[in-house]
Amino acid sequence: MYDSDIKDNEWLILIKRRGPKVPELEVRKKLNGLLYLIKTGCQWRMLPKEYGDWRRIYSQFLRWRDSGILDKLLAALNKIMRASKGKKATPSLMIIDTQSVKTVQKGGRAGMTETKKLKAENGVCS
Repeated sequence: MYDSDIKDNEWLILIKRRGPKVPELEVRKKLNGLLYLIKTGCQWRMLPKEYGDWRRIYSQFLRWRDSGILDKLLAALNKIMRASKGKKATPSLMIIDTQSVKTVQKGGRAGMTETKKLKAENGVCS
């Protein structure tokens, strides 16, 4: 339905790793809802109704996150995506880049306009 939805071949790989039997359609809808949220950055309450009630998806997300399943699930999906692009399952090199941006701090009299300086000197409150 949406670009973010899990494909049938990806689902077949993931379904083999599942634990207790839960209706597959329900689990897949919740997973698709979560993937939609991750891809679009929308708010929980803004999830399309096709995925079901956002509260249920959020509850499932919390359970998957707290149990560690979400990390395993996303790692498995990452391997599938890399393999589909002809890459190795795991990267051989990773580069992390950070950047610090210095900002000008305003403070004291330097950050005041002439009017504010005069009011401050005369004890006038605005």
